[in-house]
Amino acid sequence: MNEKSAMLLRDIAKLGYPMLEVSEDLNANQVLADIVKSNDPRFWESFPIVLSSAAEDFEFEPQNVEMQLETSNQKENLSNLLLLSGAIFQEYKITPYWWKKRKKKLSNEEQSLLQTFKISIRQNQEIHWKKTSLDTERLKRNFELYFGNRASRSEHQQARQEEMSVEIAMSRLFSPKQKELFKRKLSGLPLNKTEQEYFSRVVKKKTQALANEQLHRMAKTLLKQF
Repeated sequence: MNEKSAMLLRDIAKLGYPMLEVSEDLNANQVLADIVKSNDPRFWESFPIVLSSAAEDFEFEPQNVEMQLETSNQKENLSNLLLLSGAIFQEYKITPYWWKKRKKKLSNEEQSLLQTFKISIRQNQEIHWKKTSLDTERLKRNFELYFGNRASRSEHQQARQEEMSVEIAMSRLFSPKQKELFKRKLSGLPLNKTEQEYFSRVVKKKTQALANEQLHRMAKTLLKQF
């Protein structure tokens, strides 16, 4: 692999193939343009995934990529890769904002090519244009892996946010020691005699107040006024 391909591979990795943190100075449109220019089927098969990441995390517009292409051949390849990406998105019932806009303006020729790509994807047939062949099974497998990992990250992030929300709420109601006893009791861990007495005298009473459904409803009603 030459130095230019190695650099492109690193940039693709930063945009989610595989999923790594995106550096702030990364120009997503330039990476997409470099993928088009590479004429490398391995990179072209990554295009829908990188495009998904770029459209999600950056202000992506197809014309911003096209502006960085020098030849009509490169621009045609970009058009085909966007159609291929659109076919993949439709197969998995995903409708990015840019594809929704672009689909309305497709020419008859582009509509026909899109349909050809969709059939090839569904039937796991290789996709050909000019001297290039793309493996649809690998393309779909990588696409599913990307979105599976993204969903997993999203679920983890949501769980972490919920956990942090609970921690903040508990910190407002309990002292650090009270919160510790609450968690230990909840987990079924033993308390010594002094801790048990303190729990019964203080923490338990606060917990009973927290569990009062009427108080909970009153608090929600009150918060709606702010």
